[in-house]
Amino acid sequence: MFDGLLEIIEVIPKILLMFLPGYIFLYIQDIFKEKPEKNVHLKVLVSIIISYLIYLCTSLVFHYNTDDTKNSIIICVVTSLILSLVWAYIKQTSIYSKILEVLFKRTNNDSIWVDMLNLKKGSNIICFGKFNHKPAIIKGEVDFYEPHEDYCDIALKKYEIKFQYGEKYKAPCEHILYLNTKEIHGLQIIQGK
Repeated sequence: MFDGLLEIIEVIPKILLMFLPGYIFLYIQDIFKEKPEKNVHLKVLVSIIISYLIYLCTSLVFHYNTDDTKNSIIICVVTSLILSLVWAYIKQTSIYSKILEVLFKRTNNDSIWVDMLNLKKGSNIICFGKFNHKPAIIKGEVDFYEPHEDYCDIALKKYEIKFQYGEKYKAPCEHILYLNTKEIHGLQIIQGK
């Protein structure tokens, strides 16, 4: 009984070597992401692949004894930390964004809403929906937004509502209107204030 337990204990450092560096790499990448990866099975698989690649590269570069798992783990974890921080920095550069746009026709953002709504420059929207159960055209300045998988929550300030039969409502500046994009039809975004 104790022989099996001792064998398991002896294998733990090798398991850590094949999992920990990749997991650390992905964990640091998730810190810099707007929406971290939630699929645990995918994360484990990718962690193992990244750990193995780091292990191969570090063993070639540092020429250490592959049987010495303690030093292997330390070297691989430190390499993983450095690589993940460098990769996170690269992903924040404008050159990386340009490469994504030119080669893959996409941006570095996790959501199209981040590309469309710009809080720094200002974004105004015009949308068609219902207000107090009446069809209306809603115009306003985006104050805040929160993107989700298939919709976006938007907070409008300085908004104006024009109802179907000509009635208008202009909100005082301190009022905020909550919009859920699931409940509106058609959305026009005007960049700039």
